[in-house]
Amino acid sequence: MTVVRHRAANEPEESVRPRSWADPRNVVLVLLVAGYVVARVSLLQRGRPFRSYDSAGYAPLAADVHLGPTLSLTGGTPRPWGVPLLYALADGDRGRMVLQWGVGTLSWILLAVGLWVALRGLAARVVAVVAVLGLALMDPVYRWDYA
Repeated sequence: MTVVRHRAANEPEESVRPRSWADPRNVVLVLLVAGYVVARVSLLQRGRPFRSYDSAGYAPLAADVHLGPTLSLTGGTPRPWGVPLLYALADGDRGRMVLQWGVGTLSWILLAVGLWVALRGLAARVVAVVAVLGLALMDPVYRWDYA
């Protein structure tokens, strides 16, 4: 549904037209996100999974380590069910790392798109998206995809 309204005498003509994702200014967002995804794929290819101190609480690794079931929807696990459910979908540490990478990549992109939609000026949009995606590409941030 398109809303048509008449512009005021002092209102620029472009403010009357509805915004569209096909707007040429959105090409900037697409290019920034594409660059981010290329960088994240590069980081994924070089990444190695590591185990943090509480990794066994998510997926017991040895037969002698028994912390209870990995996945329980009734509270029988040491962690809430979301992460163990995600981990149950993948086989091995590498698969779990790729799943975390995917969730993290999508989350940062959604935050960037949300900022793009919320801000008005092109300069503010570009600065916000570059700042958010730049933060996501910092070593202390993306390394947690490998945990």
